[in-house]
Amino acid sequence: MDDRDEIIGALYEAAADRDAWPALLRRLAERLSASVVQYTATDIVGPGALAVRDTAVHGADPDMLAKYAAYYARIDPRVGRMLDKIGQAVTTRDLVEDPAAFHRSEFYNDLLVPTETQWGAYVFAGDRQHWMSSVAVMSAREPSAEVVKLLRHLNPHVQRALQLNTRLLRQRSRLDAAEHVLDELRGAVVLVAGDGKLLVANRAAMALLSREDGLLVRHGRITAQAPVAANALQALIAATHATALGLGQSSGDVLPAPRATGRPLAVLVAPLRLRGVGSAGVPTVALFVRDLDAEEEAPAEILGRLHGLTPGESRIAQELMAGLSVTEIAERRRVSLHTVKTQVKSLLHKTATSRQTDLVRLLERQIGWIRLNRKDGR
Repeated sequence: MDDRDEIIGALYEAAADRDAWPALLRRLAERLSASVVQYTATDIVGPGALAVRDTAVHGADPDMLAKYAAYYARIDPRVGRMLDKIGQAVTTRDLVEDPAAFHRSEFYNDLLVPTETQWGAYVFAGDRQHWMSSVAVMSAREPSAEVVKLLRHLNPHVQRALQLNTRLLRQRSRLDAAEHVLDELRGAVVLVAGDGKLLVANRAAMALLSREDGLLVRHGRITAQAPVAANALQALIAATHATALGLGQSSGDVLPAPRATGRPLAVLVAPLRLRGVGSAGVPTVALFVRDLDAEEEAPAEILGRLHGLTPGESRIAQELMAGLSVTEIAERRRVSLHTVKTQVKSLLHKTATSRQTDLVRLLERQIGWIRLNRKDGR
């Protein structure tokens, strides 16, 4: 029975869903009686050098993947020929320029021989400048004519599937980068749908919501602890959602979320104008939340580097940002009020501000949005 159409369908499924690669590779190994079948996505990092971005394998020890990604991808003597063969279905013979030198190489003897993958048939896709991906069928014996024939039949589909896979990998990388940046923000950021359904929350937001003090999640939707604030938040999210869809005029607003203890949370609600907005799972509203009672201190050395401050001036700037008065700073440091006022005057001069409130506002704008002085050390 010819199952090539089913294999082609499984190939596109794997391109769109990384978790589907193992099943496809296992099916190819069974179909072709191959020892090892491998998918690899790489970045071209220099002349003849690759860096593995993603990979999956059937029939080999996972350590093989780790070793190839960490070291052997950079010394693989076949890489130059691989780039020349992009768009084609080829065998090991097509990739080795000098068989004798290849068989003497560290790559051949320390990786291929122990894993019994000396021979292979390959399909390569890529742009020859930035990326290259492949599907490889490998064993200790030279591939049969049937294996080569099937790969050549699959080649056009492998090309399209690997190109799609690369685009999706890049999108995932961008998403991972965006999530990392969100987690580095000092304040809590929450992205929700028009009904308040929680879709994305950064690290600070998850910590804040877990305390269930001021804001919390109920039935998957964000709400306020106080009933009046909960109703106001729901109405503001709905109005802002309408604006995101182009159906309203509300640009969002700030509202307080009272807490059982401490000052209310400050919640800024703003519309998101994203591609695909309104689709299921796409956020339309952003909530930026500040907990003024839990603000982290800005490291003195960073303040000093920004404005050329002395260590003493940097520490005073840090304490002013924490909300201490000049008198409280003097008492804490056990110095005279005159000494602190003199240092504050120098601070105002170096930051080109005229009042303490302007100074604090400036410093907060410059570094208050970054998660500084991380407790977890990451």
